[in-house]
Amino acid sequence: MSKLEHLNPPPLVALLIALAMLALAKASGPPAIDEALRVDGASLLFVLGLGCAALGALAFQRQGANINPHKLDRGDVLVTSGVFHWTRNPMYLGLTLLLCCYAFYLARPLCVLGPIVFVPFITRFQIIPEERAMLAKFGERFVDYCGKTRRWI
Repeated sequence: MSKLEHLNPPPLVALLIALAMLALAKASGPPAIDEALRVDGASLLFVLGLGCAALGALAFQRQGANINPHKLDRGDVLVTSGVFHWTRNPMYLGLTLLLCCYAFYLARPLCVLGPIVFVPFITRFQIIPEERAMLAKFGERFVDYCGKTRRWI
């Protein structure tokens, strides 16, 4: 177990990465894509990202599941329906799509590093520890779920 596991809330990690993306954009030249296209593409990714995260949070709320990623011991419900049928991590996928949205809007090639850094970081320091806790709590039910549903998409 690493000291970085569960250290920072995932939305804070995404925000810090978004700020780094902004700094990269400011240090780069002009956007590589026309503004109208940037807005349209970013809008689509924004709706997908926000929708995915919201559907995940709503599914947790409906089933009374713990949404706090730092309180793994409080999780007593294995949510596998709704958006969780397609991805085991819709809220993290939503954050990733929001970072993709921002990268598309900024339209500088280096900004694509934001989501590329976020995915392995959140996988290693948030998702894998959560999966260890889920395996310990739900055993074979969680193994079956993992066999049917991908971690991301």
